[in-house]
Amino acid sequence: MDRFLARHEVPIIEGARCTFLYRGDASEVHLVHQIFGLPRRIPLRRLRGTDLWYVVLELPDGSRVEYQLEVAHGEQRERINDPLNPHVANSPLGSSSVCYARGHEVPEWTRPDPESRPGSLAELVIPSRALRRSCRVTLYLPARFRRNARYPLLIVHDGGDYLRYAAAQTVLDNLIHRLDVAETIAAFVYPGERLAEYGNSAAHARYLTAELVPRLEEEFPLAATPSARCLMGASFGAVGALSTAYRYPGVYGSLLLQSGSFVFTGIGSDHIVTVEPFAGLGYKRRNLELIGITSFGFPTNTRAGDDEGKEFAFGFASLYKVTPHIQPLLEWDGHHILSGPSRGETVVNVSPGIKLLPDEHHWQIGLGAGFPLTHAKEFKLRAIFSVFYHF
Repeated sequence: MDRFLARHEVPIIEGARCTFLYRGDASEVHLVHQIFGLPRRIPLRRLRGTDLWYVVLELPDGSRVEYQLEVAHGEQRERINDPLNPHVANSPLGSSSVCYARGHEVPEWTRPDPESRPGSLAELVIPSRALRRSCRVTLYLPARFRRNARYPLLIVHDGGDYLRYAAAQTVLDNLIHRLDVAETIAAFVYPGERLAEYGNSAAHARYLTAELVPRLEEEFPLAATPSARCLMGASFGAVGALSTAYRYPGVYGSLLLQSGSFVFTGIGSDHIVTVEPFAGLGYKRRNLELIGITSFGFPTNTRAGDDEGKEFAFGFASLYKVTPHIQPLLEWDGHHILSGPSRGETVVNVSPGIKLLPDEHHWQIGLGAGFPLTHAKEFKLRAIFSVFYHF
């Protein structure tokens, strides 16, 4: 048995067949993996008359599988890396053994290349009102970085993990050197409360879009167009990337999502219940009408990371009847955030328009345009079309 194990590398690869082995005293041994389409725990069989356990799987050519062994001694169970396999992969969750199926090759661009000029890393701290904390960012600048050039921006969720476990700097150096990707500035971001911030969080999306991106575009020579902005993330980071792009359509032109945890649909739900008492006052004299309204909003079921707080909203409209069929109007509306991650922010819009009364019946049509008077980036020019029916 010792001579057999000394002659073979474990797992034993014979074509598409991969034989996993464990040697030792145990009541049960299971192979634990995350291969899609197979049971997560596969039992090993003991070779009669020995302490050698085995299981044979068929794996597609080129596969790379991370796994562990679950060894049972009666009621006690322990998960360990394969003691017969020297290949180990490290990740934020710990280490695991690695099986390379027939034909697997480690991509050359993941390995240090002496011909690739290394880029540089710089540490930034971005104060965030949206997340109510100071946010660490590691910025990658390409080796030939020039201030008079314009670069695309890649924002990487779980940036520290990509740098530590996925050799992200080496990968960027090599891909840029080989002209496989354009020279790129990459912002590696770090989560605070990961499950809250990456779980479809409005606060996280606001931080990236309204705080981080403007700061980087102000300080570095970025192309500053949607086609030159990409969000990247793996697992729950992919959820955060997709959620941000969804909340800010037209801002990001590309997504790179790896093994997204989209099964967790209950995390980060947007169904916020708000109690909003209001009061209104109107005045009419001859052809002039004035209307004012105020309200207070109180969200009742927010969670950590939600960008919802108490707010004071206001609106004012003036309307003048020029003819029986034409009534120009002017509206102001806005709100002031009283609490929450965006506390103190005020949004004001002005909307000139016109009401048309095609006939003497109760139907009326409104046309107009809304213009933001404040600098909040998510409030933009809007067209307004309304249909009124007066009882």
